[in-house]
Amino acid sequence: MVFPLCGNFLYVEPIYMQSDKDVSIPEIKRVILAYQEKLVMAENLGQALVEIFGIRTATYYSGPRYSTNHSNITGHSNIEYD
Repeated sequence: MVFPLCGNFLYVEPIYMQSDKDVSIPEIKRVILAYQEKLVMAENLGQALVEIFGIRTATYYSGPRYSTNHSNITGHSNIEYD
């Protein structure tokens, strides 16, 4: 895949592994990124972006951010759709 980025191109190439079984689904094992003069291979896209740009580019979801109290949600939906 090729993405335009700041007047250059970011090239992304996933590397898949597939089992010898007929029904197996390919699994991404590595990601290769190329940008300007830099070329990196990492275990996932997030790591590859950090390696190529030298900064953490994404934050990862670490659990629920909202209350799990569903009665509050139901009350709001009744107001919206009545």
